[in-house]
Amino acid sequence: MKRLLAFGVVAFLGAFAGDAVFRTSLWRTLRPVVVEPPEGAEAKLPVRVAWEGPRRMRVVLRYGGRKTWDLGVRRSPFRIPDSYLEERGIYHLELRSPDWPRWIRAERTFFFVPDVRRSRETRGGEVGKQLAALERSLVQLREVQEKLRDENTGLYEENAAIREENAILTEELHRLAEAERRATGRLEALEQEHRELLQAHRSLLDEVERLRLRLASVVPCSVWGYLAFPRPGTIPPTRQRVTVSNDRAEVFRTQEDCERHRRGDPGSASPCFCVGNSWAGP
Repeated sequence: MKRLLAFGVVAFLGAFAGDAVFRTSLWRTLRPVVVEPPEGAEAKLPVRVAWEGPRRMRVVLRYGGRKTWDLGVRRSPFRIPDSYLEERGIYHLELRSPDWPRWIRAERTFFFVPDVRRSRETRGGEVGKQLAALERSLVQLREVQEKLRDENTGLYEENAAIREENAILTEELHRLAEAERRATGRLEALEQEHRELLQAHRSLLDEVERLRLRLASVVPCSVWGYLAFPRPGTIPPTRQRVTVSNDRAEVFRTQEDCERHRRGDPGSASPCFCVGNSWAGP
């Protein structure tokens, strides 16, 4: 009987301890519960999120079904950044396990009412920061504009100098082109004159060649003769005469004919010489 009673006490204590363990650790691990913010409650800044269950959960924040923000993997508890809570309305939190997102999850919906004064201060601070940034940007833009204006002035002056130099070079090119055209015309005239001179030179060469052929065909001396006394034995002797033919009245056309006849003439007084020149006549 005592044993049975002791066994019952041990079983009751074991069941109580198991229920406590499962409800506090294993059950919350499988079914996490969002503690803050309360379901459907009105929340104000700062919004704190806490849950019972796994220490690390991926948190997704949605606003009115229009905007969704992934806040990443967070540890309980944490504070939602104020930048996500700027509008009045219903927000929905969704927590999922990084390892078992389909099985281990929890949700919470709350109504957020922004602090008008704080929002104004925040917006005023942001506007001031934006204005300061805009002023700095404006100063930088003015500095850049001044630099660009100086660069544009320098470029304009350089462009004007280049334009003037270009005009000078264009005029010089026109003069060179005109000189080249004149030189080309003069060269063409000289080439034409050279061709005409070559033609005249060839004509003269042909004429000289023809004259040379004619000169080669002309006999230098056509009549030969010698001085002789018709009657060498008379006293006083008769006057000399030029003998140009033999007894048969054949004119000496060559020097050999003349010498042959002179050697047989006792009245010959000179060697044979040319009497009838082809150029000057007899």
